[in-house]
Amino acid sequence: MPFIPAANFVVLELVGGITGGFGPAQLAFVRNLSDGNRDGGPGGHGWRVPPNHALVVTGVDWQYNHPQGAAFAGTRQIFRLFLQNLANPTLIERVFESSILLGSKGEAGISEALSVGFVVSSQARLVPDVTPGPEGPPSGINHAIVRGYLIPDA
Repeated sequence: MPFIPAANFVVLELVGGITGGFGPAQLAFVRNLSDGNRDGGPGGHGWRVPPNHALVVTGVDWQYNHPQGAAFAGTRQIFRLFLQNLANPTLIERVFESSILLGSKGEAGISEALSVGFVVSSQARLVPDVTPGPEGPPSGINHAIVRGYLIPDA
């Protein structure tokens, strides 16, 4: 792997209540910085890949808690990530899926290390989804972390 400056490593955390966020919970990603600060993105609209760069995603962690708990033990939840074009939001394509079986309390989580990964350009944003859900809150997607690094977009 080529040398990657520390500033190019990216850890994104899914949070709710973001202006322009996705779904009823207004979910969007913010960048957790290495100094303990957070980059919420321009105008509070969630983090965006900087111009002239692309984000190579190498890992995704997520956890789900069903609001009805044990009644949904043994059921499957699928976490999905889509790329949504910023200029034309009707253009949205799936780039990641991960499924889990909920445990005895109706909750589960997983860490996915991506051998190939996927790329997010500065012209798109990551959009989360879970099916069959519900997405939450309350309950639903408890947390999601996306890891990767920035490269020049040639």
